[in-house]
Order: sequence, then structure tokens, then C-alpha cells
Amino acid sequence: LARDTFGAVLWIWSLCPSAEISPLQTIALPTANSLDAGEVGTIETGGAGHYQYRRIQGTFRHDWDMRRYPFDRNRIVIPLDETRYGASVVVFEPDVEESFLEPTARRGLEEWHISDLALRTSVSEEPSSYGLPNVDASRYARLEASVDLERTQLLTFFKLTAGVFAAALIAFLTFFYDPRDRAGFSGRLGLLVGTLFAVLISLRTADTTIGDASRLTLVTEIHLITLVVIVALALLALLERRRAENDLWVTYPNW
Repeated sequence: LARDTFGAVLWIWSLCPSAEISPLQTIALPTANSLDAGEVGTIETGGAGHYQYRRIQGTFRHDWDMRRYPFDRNRIVIPLDETRYGASVVVFEPDVEESFLEPTARRGLEEWHISDLALRTSVSEEPSSYGLPNVDASRYARLEASVDLERTQLLTFFKLTAGVFAAALIAFLTFFYDPRDRAGFSGRLGLLVGTLFAVLISLRTADTTIGDASRLTLVTEIHLITLVVIVALALLALLERRRAENDLWVTYPNW
């Protein structure tokens, strides 16, 4: 999540009228960070068409939206683009009936509810002819394989925020310090400073774990609210100490 990537293994196949066109050798996966593409295999179909298959394993870019974490939902998409033949020669037609998501993927990601594999084809309009004379803007076939992920478990969320809730509880215990006691006032501020640093460290750990540091996530909001509460308690402690020094009435213990 922190790297905005995901890994996938694909088995892709094509069935063409003849062997003159081999799309599995000319496709590109534009969102891939790294690819390990196997050799293109061919199987004779006895006149039913030219059948080829290929295994591809890679790491793909995806902007994980964690603003509603742990109630987040993401759609991961792997686009496949034809790069040699234009749409006037090659278009894609998805094999919906035979395409599927491997069941082990669901067992390996128990934190998520995973939808079935969805396939969608289109024709991309390139903004340039890439310098080729007497040619309009290029049009190429595209296929997108997508899966919806909906988080169903909250264990990671509780592990990331348990320290924050504990720090908030400890911070509220400062109401039981006697504001008339100078030593107690120092201990009260020391306790608040300790919880403040604990929340800051927890915030950094949460940003590293779930990523999306540039967005205001629910986990971030919990941390920020706790920080504001701790600062408010410190200001309240200072106010009560000033009142005690001026022989004004203060509440102790402040239930």
C-alpha cells in the first residue's frame, strides 16, 4: 500500500484467424513497474484459429485511496495495449466465459472481499502520430482486466489506533493531578508531553503502514484530533495552575 503498487500473475491467451498477427508479442502493460514475461506458446487448434498463450508476472502501479480506511474500496485495473497494429487491423474481444480469478487469490487476501474478474475492451485515441507522415492520430486496441476490493476486517485498523486511544485515556488522567501542587503541575505537563510524542510516533507509523500520506485519512484524523485534545489539556493545566497561584477556586479531582 505504501508504495502504491500491487503484484499479479496473468495467464493471457489469444485466438486469431491466422498466424500473421500475434498480439501477445506486441502488447504492452503501461502501468507495470516490473515485468517477468514468459515465452509465447502456440497450440494447434485444427483449423479453429491461431491460438497462443503467455504467462506474465509483474508489479503494477495503483493509487490506493485510503481516505476511508478501514472502510475503503478500491478497483485495481491492469490495462493491456496493442502497440504495433492499429485498431483498423486488430481489436480485442474479451473471452468472458473462460476468464476467471484464481481462487487462491481470495484465500491469500482474507482481509478483503474480492469481486469476480471483469474485462472491458476499448480503443485508445493517441494524441500523436509519433512523427509518422500522412497519418492521423493513432488508434489502438486496449483491454482492461479489473477486480474490486472491499476491506472486511478491522484488525489492522485497531492495531494502528490502539496506541492513540491509550494515549488519550492517559492524557485525561491528568485531571486527577492537584493543580495547587507545584510538583504535581510539573508531573502533569510531563505526562502530557509523553503522550504527545507517543501520538506523533504512532502517526508516523500509520503513514508508513498504509501510505497515502498526502491525503487526510480517517486514521490521520484520529491522530490529529488526539493531538489537539492533548494540547487543549496542557492549556487547561496551565490555566488551572494560574488560578491556584492567585488563590482562585479550582476543581480537584476534576471528574
